[in-house]
Amino acid sequence: MAVVAATDPLRSSARNRADALLAHNVLAAFAGRPLRRYQPPGRRWGSVLGPLPDGLDVYTAHGRAFRFPAWTFHKVLLPLVVGWGYYRGVRRNDPQLATLSERAPLR
Repeated sequence: MAVVAATDPLRSSARNRADALLAHNVLAAFAGRPLRRYQPPGRRWGSVLGPLPDGLDVYTAHGRAFRFPAWTFHKVLLPLVVGWGYYRGVRRNDPQLATLSERAPLR
């Protein structure tokens, strides 16, 4: 990953799934196939610091900032973006549901 990071001045390789490119290139090297090149984006946006006690500051590619108050981050953004957007919904930690799923697999 050091080679990818050295070519990524904005350090966005982790966000842009350079780990998948690295895995592909390792397999390609063993198979004698050509390697793919990492091309970092020219701009980056997002939260630099992550959520703070008073909210979340998000910076656009043009350097403008906007703020989500803390309550919106914890009650709206986190469940929707992380819980549903990233993971397409995460089952609640329900012990009864766990015992049911052990008996009969869900389809």
